[in-house]
Amino acid sequence: MELKARTLRVICAVLDSGSLQIAARRVHLSPSAVSRVVSAFEADLGVALFERRERRLVVTDAGHAFLGRARDALLLLDDLASFGQRGSGPSELRIAALSRHAETLVARAVSRLRTSGSWSGPISLDVHAQRDFAYSRLARPFDIGFGPLAGPHDDLESVVLTQSPLVVVMAPNHPLARRKQLAATDLVSCALIRLASDTVIGTEVSRALEAAPAISVTTEVSHTYIALNLVQAGVGVHITDRLAAAAAHDAGCRCVPLSGSRSVAVRMFWPKRRDGLSDAGRAVGQAIVAELVSRRFKIEASARTRLAVANTA
Repeated sequence: MELKARTLRVICAVLDSGSLQIAARRVHLSPSAVSRVVSAFEADLGVALFERRERRLVVTDAGHAFLGRARDALLLLDDLASFGQRGSGPSELRIAALSRHAETLVARAVSRLRTSGSWSGPISLDVHAQRDFAYSRLARPFDIGFGPLAGPHDDLESVVLTQSPLVVVMAPNHPLARRKQLAATDLVSCALIRLASDTVIGTEVSRALEAAPAISVTTEVSHTYIALNLVQAGVGVHITDRLAAAAAHDAGCRCVPLSGSRSVAVRMFWPKRRDGLSDAGRAVGQAIVAELVSRRFKIEASARTRLAVANTA
């Protein structure tokens, strides 16, 4: 039988969680699709990895043994993926950026990295759509990544760098532009430009607006960049996180904090490896932190420890 990394990741997610539903969320597939993968894999393998008991999956002894070996295999595959990049000179540093913060954070951090001389080798910067990341990252391996990572990924390690609070972005001449803070109920009369709800920020915004179900969503878009351009054109207001709104703020829009504790976690993440986070990855992380600090974001203690950076607020 031919083993594929994507299939192994699905099987490991089910073995690790013991649930089709939980595994489906982790690998961003439907439970029925995960069930088909499991059934086909067991049939090809000729070994039962699970016992089916009244709609529950119970991992067999063979399943536990397989899980350990499969994890080792995935680590080895990830390691082999970067083998060709090694040599006597600097290898290529592969950075993954989730599109939400690619422009306002990662691109500027790469500029800092180059200017400081912290990395002299080649850099590959891939921008991934958040909703496609589970698949696109398999085709484009990376050493270090940044952004609002959605859901758990068994083959990745991650650390939260900072929390980016929700803000309401509006044109500078909007009637609410002079307010220091807004509640969800203040937006009932506004034309809301909303991001699709199947994203991290879409989910957070939905929760933040539960107190004001009468808000009129006049436009729904699939990308924050489009929403912010519509705001600048005076089409309506948009709720996003402060970091993502930085470009619109720099262009003259008003970003008013939304009351409540909703925020988006900005993460640094990298493939699980035996040698952990690389020195190059740490250097990129330090450049990212410097960019966040310049925008007055508080860096989480766990990130400061991981990256060996000074206590900053």
